[in-house]
Amino acid sequence: MLWHNRIAPALFILSTYTPHIHYTALVSGSRDGDILSNIIHSYKKGGTIRVPHLARYQALRTLVRHVEERRQIVVITPDGPRGPCYEIKPGIAIAALETQAQIFSFNWEAEDYWEFKTWDKFRLPKPFTTLHVTISPTVRFDQMPQPSLEEAQFILKTKLTS
Repeated sequence: MLWHNRIAPALFILSTYTPHIHYTALVSGSRDGDILSNIIHSYKKGGTIRVPHLARYQALRTLVRHVEERRQIVVITPDGPRGPCYEIKPGIAIAALETQAQIFSFNWEAEDYWEFKTWDKFRLPKPFTTLHVTISPTVRFDQMPQPSLEEAQFILKTKLTS
């Protein structure tokens, strides 16, 4: 999982430093999603799960089914596609609790970047800047007392902000 405003270099970082891993991103069926989907599919090991823009429950069911059947990395922005920024929506926590999947956060900070005036304050690293990438240890809800949905959201948010 990574914040919505950190999408820009994520594909490049994943494909460069984990070239052997297949990943699939949960992408909205909107026009913006079309652009992102085309970019993801331009990478050899990238795929998408396209879901209707406003169909939250269908997206959640599709995500859970995909994780249970394929056992591969699924990239999710837990505050997307409309925010609020830096707030974990319940979907990722529900999916993590139901599938017992391992969840890890992926984050980057740039020494110099542009920040756009969008709902998520989209960030784009400036050329030749230094990126600091953080990947957290995994969270597995099957290896702890079963948390409530709110507790699971809190645990996941803590991973993304630390």
